[in-house]
Amino acid sequence: MTDDRTEELINLIPTHVVDEPPIDIRPGEFAGKVVTLVALTALLEQLGVELGAGDRKLLDWLSGWEFETAAIITSWARRAHAAGAAVGYDTAMEEMHGIKGDGS
Repeated sequence: MTDDRTEELINLIPTHVVDEPPIDIRPGEFAGKVVTLVALTALLEQLGVELGAGDRKLLDWLSGWEFETAAIITSWARRAHAAGAAVGYDTAMEEMHGIKGDGS
């Protein structure tokens, strides 16, 4: 379960192609490393991404950047998840890698 501030930041992570960065949180507002880390981790967990120690270490590093940068990078996972859900995992894997759902 996430708090209101975390949900607010998760909702700022793009679900669409970003043509003009940066994302404007609020003029002059800095999310802060801990808040950014919590929001990025929460979004990835909501998407079903299993996070290992190396993933968490990289998220810790990424959260040290301004939220706008971290949000755009994290949006790639969000958008990839949505694209895969839209066409189905097996179809996406076959189109990208020529791999069928049965692994052939």
